[in-house]
Amino acid sequence: MTTIQGFAMLVAEQGEALKPDEVRDLAEGVVRANDRLKRLVGNLAAAARMDRAGVEVATRPMAAGDLVDRALSEFPRFEGRIVTTGALAEPETRLWADLELGARALVVVLENALAFSPDTAIVEISARPLEGNVRVIVSDRGPGVPEELRDRIFEAFTQTDGSVTRSHEGLGIGLFLARRIMRAHAGELTYAPRPDGGSSFELSFPGFGVSGVDVLEV
Repeated sequence: MTTIQGFAMLVAEQGEALKPDEVRDLAEGVVRANDRLKRLVGNLAAAARMDRAGVEVATRPMAAGDLVDRALSEFPRFEGRIVTTGALAEPETRLWADLELGARALVVVLENALAFSPDTAIVEISARPLEGNVRVIVSDRGPGVPEELRDRIFEAFTQTDGSVTRSHEGLGIGLFLARRIMRAHAGELTYAPRPDGGSSFELSFPGFGVSGVDVLEV
């Protein structure tokens, strides 16, 4: 909200002195901030519903690629920065998921990966079946999570950078929400550092060949 207000005030106060490309850059900044605000409000609303009634998911079998496509629809302005692998379309990568909630968990992870990676860095999404599950993996080239915080990043209101000069806005609720969603799927969300730098988050969903039920409650 501060970003939106600041950019809007700059245009209002100095509009006549700004060049067209400067106005365009400010407008694009407002759009990006608005997209982030919408996702944040969605996360807060989902977390509030879960606190009131617990987590209820209605799962159905689907291709991992369909779940990824639903999540990617939230990031139209990041085309080219997010790369998917062909394995997402393979028959063995079918899984059980609630499309909207499963995609929300993936959106949280993608937003973190994009926020903490350099602007030109690629974020990779892949999938692989393993031990009856299908793991959707998001890998980035950001700074990674400090070792002392790796056990806490899935707690509510925990941020990897708590300094007053931190450059990434947020409330520290996203990963907490995403893990709750994944556990409601009888799955899990885990973190691992990448050997060559960056982070890797795995969202583990029950595979299509795993006996499941239509509704899981936690």
